[in-house]
Amino acid sequence: MAYSSLQFQLLRDNVLRINHPELPATPSTYITSASAAAATTLTVRDNAGFSNSLGGDMLLIGNFGDEQAEIKEVDGAITAGTSLTVTAATFAHPINTPVRKIIFDQIEIYGNSSASSSGSTLITTINIDVSSPYTEYIVTGTTYAFYGIRGIRSTATTYQGGYSDFIAAAGFSTDTVGFLIQQAFDACGEQIRPEGRFSRQWAYDQIFLGEQDIAKELKQWSWLQEFEYDAGNITLGMRSVALPTDIDDDNTSKSILGLRIGKDVNLTYVSKSEYEYLFQDVAYTTVATTYAAGATTIVLTDSRDFDASGSFNVYTGTSIDDISYTTNTKSTSTITGVTDNDSGGTALEPVWQGEPQGKPSRYTIYEGSVYFDTVPDNTANLIGLNIWLDYYKKVTRVNTDGDSISVPDAYCVQLWLESMIKKHKSGGMIDPNDSSYIGYLQRKKRLIDNEISGQKMSLVPMLVDEYDEVY
Repeated sequence: MAYSSLQFQLLRDNVLRINHPELPATPSTYITSASAAAATTLTVRDNAGFSNSLGGDMLLIGNFGDEQAEIKEVDGAITAGTSLTVTAATFAHPINTPVRKIIFDQIEIYGNSSASSSGSTLITTINIDVSSPYTEYIVTGTTYAFYGIRGIRSTATTYQGGYSDFIAAAGFSTDTVGFLIQQAFDACGEQIRPEGRFSRQWAYDQIFLGEQDIAKELKQWSWLQEFEYDAGNITLGMRSVALPTDIDDDNTSKSILGLRIGKDVNLTYVSKSEYEYLFQDVAYTTVATTYAAGATTIVLTDSRDFDASGSFNVYTGTSIDDISYTTNTKSTSTITGVTDNDSGGTALEPVWQGEPQGKPSRYTIYEGSVYFDTVPDNTANLIGLNIWLDYYKKVTRVNTDGDSISVPDAYCVQLWLESMIKKHKSGGMIDPNDSSYIGYLQRKKRLIDNEISGQKMSLVPMLVDEYDEVY
C-alpha cells in the first residue's frame, strides 16, 4: 500500500481538521527493549527497509493518537540488524511500541479564491499533532473561499506529493466523498479510524464498490456518457488510435455511442473478423532506423510479412513514398536494392504493403484501440482532422474527500456505505432486514426505473455483393 494523500474537513468556527495519512505496512518494526527519554538509539525487531538518506527517514514512534507518540529521524548509518540511531527521543517508549516510516512531519495550509492550488496563498505551516487522531488548525485573520493543504518534511525539505483538493469554506457539497463518509459513519455511530478497517481509505474503497454495484445493473447509464471526446487527429498512414483509458469496454463497440472524423457522419462498426477480411494480404510495420533520401538500404521494425521483393509505401508525415526493392532479409528486417527513395524516412513512420487507401468509413475495436478500414492518405483533406468519440465511461474511482461521486443519487451511495459499515461490524454478514440495506436496494431500483439515456441505438444492415464482399 502506498502512502495515502492528506484529507481534511472544514468544521464550524473556521476549524480545519486534518486527517492523518494511512501508513503502509512496510517499512515498519517495533521496539524490543524499552527506551528512555532522550535516547538516541532504538533497539527494534528488525531495521530492514529504513534508510539514512536525505537526512534520514522520518519515524513515527507509537500510533497516531497515543499521548507519547512522536516523530524522530534516523540519525546515523544503518547496519543490518536491530539498531536504529535516531534524533533524541522526547519520551520514554515501552517494549512493542510500533516504529513506522512517515514521509512528512508538517502541514502547509493554503487559501485561495477558487478551488485550485494555482495562485493559492500559503497561510501557515504547522506540525502534525501525532498525539491526537487528527491535527486541527483555527483559521484567523484573512479568510478565503477555498482551503487546501499539503504535507512537507521540515528537514531536507521535500513534499509529500501534490496539493489536496481545495475545499469550499462552506464545506463539502452533498455529492462529495467527504460528506458521504461523515454522514454514513455518524448514522452508524462509528468513528473514522486512522488506518485499516473503517479508515478513510477503506471508506473510499467501499464507495467505489457501491458505485460499481449500481453501474452493473444497466449496460448503459446516462450519467456515464461522455460526448465530444477528442481522441486525436488523423495522420498520414495511421493504423489506429487509442481509446480513452476510462472507457467501459475497450474490446468491443458496446461502449461506443459514436465515432467520427471531423464534421462527418459517424463511422460504422465492423467486427474484428470483418476487419481482417478487409486487410487480408496487407502487411504493416514501421521504419526502424532513420534513413536518408536516396539510400538503397532500409531497416524496418518487422519485415517478415512483406514480400521477398516488390514495393511498399512509407508514409513520411506529409507525403507517401512508393519504394521498390529487390531483397527482403527477414531475419534482420533489412530491405536492400531500394529504388525510388525520394524523401528518406524517420523511425516509427508507418510502412504499408497492399493497403487500401482513402477516407475511413468503418472501424473495429480490439485491445484498447480503434482500427480504421482504410489507411488515411492525402485525399479529402483528411490529415489533421479531429477524431471525435462519444462513449460510456467506467465509474471513476474516488480517492479523496473532495471527489464527487458518479452516481446521481448521493443518498443511495451513503446507504450502501452504511450497509458496509454494519456488515463489517457484525462479522461480515449483511442483514437483509437492515434499514440501510433495504433503503439502498429501493433507491437503486428507483435509479433503474427512472433511467432515460436520451440516446437511440440503431442497427445498420450489412450489405454483401454477389462476390460476398462486404461494403
